[in-house]
Amino acid sequence: MFGRNRKHSAGDVNTVLGEGSIIKGSLVLEGSIRIDGDFEGERIVTKDTLILSGKGKIKGNVVARMLISSGKIMGNIRATDCVEILSGGEIIGDIRTPSLILEEGAFFVGNCLMEKKGRPEDDTAVLKAESDLLKIKSSSKENERK
Repeated sequence: MFGRNRKHSAGDVNTVLGEGSIIKGSLVLEGSIRIDGDFEGERIVTKDTLILSGKGKIKGNVVARMLISSGKIMGNIRATDCVEILSGGEIIGDIRTPSLILEEGAFFVGNCLMEKKGRPEDDTAVLKAESDLLKIKSSSKENERK
């Protein structure tokens, strides 16, 4: 499941969205997450790794250090380290990352912007996405009060 980047094992995952689960909205996480269910919303932000199993689906943007996917993603991806699309994985959207790995049988439709690893903005990309998400939450709460 982890392809060439075998840096993560099941014990490294902090959060699991199980098969049959559906989350709508936004997720902001410190640690890694494995998604076997469905996510639909604005974005998922993690400072670590997002693992999407073959049964998982994401409809929304992803910001992470690393993405490893054998599931389906419809949305844009920003990974500060690496994106790995495994056999059977499908991504429809743009990818911005310093490293992109596509296994045979992976499917990708979109644009890819490859950057040099270690650029100064890489260190702040996830934090900026978190900040943007908090602004969205604040403005929606203000609109609810009106």
